[in-house]
Amino acid sequence: MLYSSSLRRLAQVTQVVAADVSHVFHNRLTHSFQVAQVGRRLAERLLATYANEVAASDGLDPDVVEAACYARDLGHPPFGHIAEEELNALAGDDIDGFEGNAQSFRIITKLSQHSPFHKGLDLTRATLAGILKYPWYRGERSEKTNKWGAYRSEATDFEFAQQLSGTGEPTLEAKLMDWADDITYSVHDVDDFYRAHRIPLHLLADRMYNQGREVFFEAAFRRHSQKDELWADRQSLKESFNEVIVGLFPLNGPYGGTWEERASLRQFSSQLIGRYIGETGLQIRDGRCKLKRDDHVLREVAPAP
Repeated sequence: MLYSSSLRRLAQVTQVVAADVSHVFHNRLTHSFQVAQVGRRLAERLLATYANEVAASDGLDPDVVEAACYARDLGHPPFGHIAEEELNALAGDDIDGFEGNAQSFRIITKLSQHSPFHKGLDLTRATLAGILKYPWYRGERSEKTNKWGAYRSEATDFEFAQQLSGTGEPTLEAKLMDWADDITYSVHDVDDFYRAHRIPLHLLADRMYNQGREVFFEAAFRRHSQKDELWADRQSLKESFNEVIVGLFPLNGPYGGTWEERASLRQFSSQLIGRYIGETGLQIRDGRCKLKRDDHVLREVAPAP
């Protein structure tokens, strides 16, 4: 995976701002490395802390989690989900549309070059299954009509991967890959938005800046008014924001790039990532390990779906 040209290409795919603008911001390549590190540490900690639960279920492999984290963004185009939607519209129904996760699966199973004797990266069944955040074809899930994990052109590899769990649901490794991604971009995108002067976290962290904080909250809720149940609980989200930003954000002025500011931001990011890794657990349900996270952790990481 590390030697794939598709992985190197992600250096030119942006996260928050253009990769070559002013300060050094995260791009999809650096994001993938960070997700892989967080994913591996999550898996290693869970193996050490919940050894009995893992032994009683279908297992957990940190190598698989790490590989899935590296692979997850390979098929995502520049300009994010807007470009993904435009490509899907252009592709139409004749070729099964376009979806970034399905394109990632196509890259690792067919388009990447690893050996002259076969196409793709020749990954294990567990790794292929670990990449499938959405283990279904286009149109098979009414609740996720705009998301799917594979094109039917990769049906052989998809069915091979699916035989591992046999449930039609993501494996534990796939769920850890997805959770590692949520943790990483929730923490590092906040870092980038502050550095790029897009969000004045120093003001929002000011205990005296109540009116400005309420304006920020209302804008966020208005933008995500149609989102899931997590976004509907406005008061709890406000409390979670205050706990992280008001309680932990270390700087009291706009970002200027000083050594002290960079060091403080690194410490802030490390503190949050350690917090979310440490508060991730496992529980056995129907003979399988499921991720266990308290509501306050889910609110703090809360992605905008």
